[in-house]
Amino acid sequence: MSVPWEKACGKAITRREREYLCLAAHQVTVSFKRPVIVNIGIFRCASMYCLRVGAPRARLVGVDIDPCAVKVHQDLRAEFIIEDSRICYKKFKSKIHLLFIDGDHHYAGVKADIKNWVPKMVPGGVVIFHDYKPLPKDLRKIPHLEGVRRAINEWAKGCPSWNRLPTPDSLAAFQWVR
Repeated sequence: MSVPWEKACGKAITRREREYLCLAAHQVTVSFKRPVIVNIGIFRCASMYCLRVGAPRARLVGVDIDPCAVKVHQDLRAEFIIEDSRICYKKFKSKIHLLFIDGDHHYAGVKADIKNWVPKMVPGGVVIFHDYKPLPKDLRKIPHLEGVRRAINEWAKGCPSWNRLPTPDSLAAFQWVR
């Protein structure tokens, strides 16, 4: 499985994280007939390319408030929702098989994305979070990243039907057990 490292610009997501996203997307295509993959917070589309490589036939949806990535990355064969994820979830009617949350990194933003998007998932689906384990240097530059971990831990504590999956680097992932 070839991951387009150079085309998918951005250094915020590591090579191991890219490989993990690729593999997770591939696993979803094996488990579900017509998977829907949603990526909240697309920035420069690095994660979107990894998800597309892993799931070439899946419905891939990117959600972000910044429209700049859409013009540059039309070759992704993806749908783009250029709107705040805390609002557009209401209009999104499809069930989700893989959800990658990497949008607003403030505690309230992560908590809102969990509350609004995770209920749209199917049993057996996987939710992956970025920046769960930020590096100390990242926390010095962006102290609110600690809110990502707090929001995820609070959610996971109250959801025994979600199994934690092993992940590399700053990712955290959970699968809804049936």
